[in-house]
Amino acid sequence: MKALDLSLPTTARVFSYVVTTGGIDHKNDRIVSLSYRKSAAKLPTSGCVTGCLEVTLVTDICPDDNAEVTVSCSNGVKLPKFYIASRSIPGTGLLKLVCYDRMMFADRDFDVSAYYGEEEDKKKTKTVLISKVVSDIVTACGFSGGGAVDVYGAETVTVDDIKGKSCREILELFSEGACGIWYCNVNNALTFLPLGATNTLVSSDIYSAVKAGSAKGPISRVVAENSTDGEEFDTLGGTGIGSIIRVESIFASAENAAGILSACSGFVFTAFKCSRALISSDMEIGCGVRLGDSEFICTNFMLHFTVKGIYAELSAPELSESEYDYLNRLRRDNRRKVDAGKRYKNVMISKYEGFNLVGR
Repeated sequence: MKALDLSLPTTARVFSYVVTTGGIDHKNDRIVSLSYRKSAAKLPTSGCVTGCLEVTLVTDICPDDNAEVTVSCSNGVKLPKFYIASRSIPGTGLLKLVCYDRMMFADRDFDVSAYYGEEEDKKKTKTVLISKVVSDIVTACGFSGGGAVDVYGAETVTVDDIKGKSCREILELFSEGACGIWYCNVNNALTFLPLGATNTLVSSDIYSAVKAGSAKGPISRVVAENSTDGEEFDTLGGTGIGSIIRVESIFASAENAAGILSACSGFVFTAFKCSRALISSDMEIGCGVRLGDSEFICTNFMLHFTVKGIYAELSAPELSESEYDYLNRLRRDNRRKVDAGKRYKNVMISKYEGFNLVGR
C-alpha cells in the first residue's frame, strides 16, 4: 500500500472544477470548499438515498430558490445535478449552499386520482401495475428516466396501499419488497440497486489505513414477514444469524422470499472504514471499492474536491444483529394487538365498518 501523501509537489497536476449555480460559473479561484456525500443506513435492504452537495463560494450573487447546481471536474468524474435546499453567509463575500440531488423532490405527495375511472366506485379495491406507479413517480419528480424494479412475486399494488403517501414513501414501500435501495445516478435517473448487486467498481492505489470489521454472509436464507397479516415465509437454509436476511413488506410471500434469496445468495457484507482514498472515477452508493488487495461494498462516502484531486472518505457500518433480533421480538409482541385495517386470517377490522369477513 502506498502511503497517502497530502503534500503538493511543484510538478503535481492541479485539478480544476467548475460549480455552476443558476447558470453562473464559479471556478477554482471562487471555490472555497466543495464536498459531496451519500449514505445508506445499515444493511441496504430498503429506503431512498439522497445525495448532498455542500459548497462555499466567493460571490455576492445569490441564486434563486431551488436553483440548479452542477459540478464539472477536469478529471472527468461525473456528479448528478443538484438543487439548492438552504443557504447561509459564513463571512463577507461568501455564500454557502447545501444542495440535494433529484431525490429531494420525492417528498411531494403522489396523486392517485388518475388510477380511478370517473364512474368507478372508489371504495372498490383497485390495483395498478407497480411499473406504472414508478414510471409516474419518475415523471412527477423530474428524473431523467429509469425506475426499473423487480418486486419479486408481485406486479401490482392496490391503490389503497399508496393513497395518501408521498413519492418517497411509495418508493420505500417497493424497496422493502424488492430488498434494496433507490438513488439518483449521475445521469439523474431514478435507479434501484437490489441487495447483492453492485453498480460499479472504484479502485484506489493511494489511500490511508483500512480498518475492516465484522462480516455478514455469505447469505443463504431469507425470512420474509408480511406486514399486512404477520405471516412469515422462510426459504430455509443457513442457521447462523450472519447467513440470514430478514425483511418485512406488504409483498412478502413464498415467491417473494425465494426471489430475494436468488438475488443475494452468497453475498457478503463487510464493515470497513477508510478515511482517505484518492479516486479518479465516478462514485456511487453501493459500489464496489478495491483498496489494494481488499474489496468492499461502500454504503457511505464523502468526496472532498481539492486541487490535488478527489479524496474520498469510504465506509460500511458495523451491523448490530442482536439489536435487530430484540426489535423483532417487540414486533412479534406488537402483532398481538388488534389494529384497524389489518387482516387476521379471514377477518378484517375496518375503521369504518367494524368486523368484516374476507376471502382467504
